[in-house]
Amino acid sequence: MKTPLLDLEDEQLRAFGHEVLEMCLTHWAQVHEGKVWTPPDAKALDRVLRKPIPEQPGDRTAILGQLRDNVFSAQAHLAHPRFFAFVPGPGNFVSALGDFLASVYNPFAGSWLEGAGPQTVERTVIEWLAKEAGFPYGAGGIFLSGGSMANMTAIIAAREWKFASANWSQGAVYLSEQTHVSVRRMLRFLGFDNRQIRVIPSDAQFRLPIDALRLQMDEDQRAGLTPLCVVANAGTTNTGAVDPLSAISELCKKRRAWLHVDGAYGGLSVLCQEGKTALSGMELADSITLDPHKWLFQPYAASCLLVRDQRTLTAAFRTGADYLQDSEGDWNLWDYGPELSRPFRALKVWLSLEVFGADAFRQAIAHGFELARLAERKIARIAGWQIVTGASMGIVTFRHEPEGMKPAAIEEHNTAIAGECLRRGFAFVMTTRVRGQIVLRLCTINPRTTEADISATVRHLAQLGAEVG
Repeated sequence: MKTPLLDLEDEQLRAFGHEVLEMCLTHWAQVHEGKVWTPPDAKALDRVLRKPIPEQPGDRTAILGQLRDNVFSAQAHLAHPRFFAFVPGPGNFVSALGDFLASVYNPFAGSWLEGAGPQTVERTVIEWLAKEAGFPYGAGGIFLSGGSMANMTAIIAAREWKFASANWSQGAVYLSEQTHVSVRRMLRFLGFDNRQIRVIPSDAQFRLPIDALRLQMDEDQRAGLTPLCVVANAGTTNTGAVDPLSAISELCKKRRAWLHVDGAYGGLSVLCQEGKTALSGMELADSITLDPHKWLFQPYAASCLLVRDQRTLTAAFRTGADYLQDSEGDWNLWDYGPELSRPFRALKVWLSLEVFGADAFRQAIAHGFELARLAERKIARIAGWQIVTGASMGIVTFRHEPEGMKPAAIEEHNTAIAGECLRRGFAFVMTTRVRGQIVLRLCTINPRTTEADISATVRHLAQLGAEVG
């Protein structure tokens, strides 16, 4: 029998598979070595990669070499133990194997008819996470591509819950200026205008202030707006701040407004005791965004939305079509979110929890908290370096303020430190703004980061501060 055009012969396929796996294992064994980032050469990448579509089969070993040497080398290595910018994506190899299995078996994870097993796994993982978050029986949720889609899905569910088919143009959504940019972007995509998006300045601890929130709701109601949803933060990206979740929940209940907690960054720290304490009140929310590809150490992309009552998702998203009629009435995940075609995202989370056990993840999350405190202590001991926001949810911000340097020069100086740190590639540290000031920021959630990595990075930054100055 002739081999199909898009299959390799068995022996060739096994050999190619072994090459791919060996390349991956070699990379993973060396992930802590070398530079975190090397400046890419755009012209060189164009010369090597931007070619006409190949008409004939290529040399498989050479193709892998091109990926290794030209594609995967031209990226920031987010799993490197000294990648501290944005929110690191540490991943784990067992979960990557889960993604590989999901791609090979290629189930359609949208309907029970086509993917009963995958849907049961996803439902199981959602139940695990809902229990950890403190949600009651009857809670549900769905896996999505990222926090942006999860936040959008929550707002759609809130809008349908509050207004059903009524006109929602008078509904107001409340957030602080510390809320992730994806929320404002998704509100724009959904058709909310500036009048409906109420951005409230945060307090001295970068939290959504309950009194200002209450006053804004009062003012809006007098003006004919209806409080629809409050988006509270469970660990902001900038400083790790957590909003007063219990107080916000009480206010939302009084105003019959939906409480959505954006826990894309910090929500999964609830698995460890320190995180559970910091996130007290999150269990009172109507919905929570969680990103397992952040603080549950999964490969991209794995995000999920939890809802207190899973019926709120089906009320918002269930629709019918003639060609879907044979599947209607089943438990179909396409009724729980915006995607019809959807991959088996939950497998990697399920596989890694089954292989390692939840306690390993609890310890890894606690490790991230401690590393941020260690960084804060070490930075605070160096003359001329100031802590701007102390360690919170694995994030610390700081800056170098050399004696006698003018404020404008200090801004440029810290920007230059970050730029030189990036260029040298020893560690990946970038700037952000806190109360209008440029600061350096560390996010220490990688479980492979050691105390020695923290110490070496702090020394490196101190050296750069002296040299750049």
